[in-house]
Order: sequence, then structure tokens, then C-alpha cells
Amino acid sequence: RSIHRLFSSIGAVNNGDATELVLSLAKSPFIETRIGAYTLLAAFAKRGAGAQILLTHAGFYEWLISREDETIKEGKEAKYKIVSAVVKSGAKSLLADDIVTNLEKYVRQGPYYVQTLRWDVATE
Repeated sequence: RSIHRLFSSIGAVNNGDATELVLSLAKSPFIETRIGAYTLLAAFAKRGAGAQILLTHAGFYEWLISREDETIKEGKEAKYKIVSAVVKSGAKSLLADDIVTNLEKYVRQGPYYVQTLRWDVATE
């Protein structure tokens, strides 16, 4: 409960929604800003209620499972920690099966996974 109040106060102090604010920082072109936002999101996601709040925010789930937006090693690792925190949180039982499956797949694949094209398709 106190972590929820703390997270919400970030939005209140900045006259907006905390998740929207931190997500915008997570999309920053500056790695230091992204890592800071990722660390905050991972800490909040460790709690079941925090993970649930994040995942109900429009666009958060899509951003979370997308691997295209993060190209730097430290960023991939930090984003992976967010996904791992959500999977380990108590929110898993509240999520749709397909969302849980995708998050668990992300964790199994690791932070550096890159989807490859079939060789015959890539050469056509």
C-alpha cells in the first residue's frame, strides 16, 4: 500500500499519471533516464498490485514485451528485470492466460533474445 502511495505521488507532484510519466521516461533517448525509469518500474512491479496497475495502463503491456525499442545491453537487462518482477509478483493469477504466457516466454528467452528470420525468407 505504501509503495502504491509513493508511486502515485510521483504523478501527483508532476500533475499527471505516474505510470504515464515513468513510461515516457522509459522511452527517453537517454540511457541514464531509461535505466532510472526501468529501475523504478521494476521496483513497483515486484508488488502484485503494482504489476496490476502497470499492466492495466494503456500501452504498457505492449511496450513491455516489445524488444525493438531497447538496443543497449544495460537497457535490455533492466527491462528484463521489469518483466521478471511482473512474472514473480502476485499479479500473475489476475492476468489473462495469453499475457502470462507471453511474459513467461520473454523471461525464458532472456534479455538478449532476437527473433531471427528463416534463411529462405531472408534471402528472397
